[in-house]
Amino acid sequence: ESDSKRFELKEYLDLKRVNDELLATYTTEEDVKGGITLEQRTALLIENKDIHSTDLLHEYFIPKQHLAQFIQDLKPVLKTKKVDLLNITIREVEHDHDAFMNYAREDVFGLVFLFNQKKTAQQEQDMQQLTQQLVDITLKNQGTFYLPYRLHVSRDKMRLAYPQTDAFFSLKKKYDPEEIFSNQFYLHYRES
Repeated sequence: ESDSKRFELKEYLDLKRVNDELLATYTTEEDVKGGITLEQRTALLIENKDIHSTDLLHEYFIPKQHLAQFIQDLKPVLKTKKVDLLNITIREVEHDHDAFMNYAREDVFGLVFLFNQKKTAQQEQDMQQLTQQLVDITLKNQGTFYLPYRLHVSRDKMRLAYPQTDAFFSLKKKYDPEEIFSNQFYLHYRES
């Protein structure tokens, strides 16, 4: 049995055990009657109430055979980061055959990172640097990232993850020659 298969099974069983324990521990009879889920209860507990900070999501999509290496590459970066990492959720994502700018060109694991960042120029710079490091690790492991998040990724790295970018923007120009539909993503990543 391959190391990645053993890793997947062990991680799945560990996550399932933790989830079952949390469900048994924190779900009350009143929650069940009121339709409150563990996720909702947990969300209320971790909701950011600090007006001087903001929570940010990043999502990285890693081919299943590269997950163990991705995690190994991540460890030294996360140990030295200057932005608070609150949580990482891992989910399975099936190959997307429909979207032109698909982030799952094969079956992958999606890793959703929840960060808390202070609303300062220094923390914004720290998050930009961290994003670049995470994207580099993702590209090294043949992964992609969710596009709509902030514009911290360089045009070149975006095109490495999404080689169909220029074709996408050409089609957009073809069907919207007056550029009526626009946003910051389009203005930042299109060819000038």
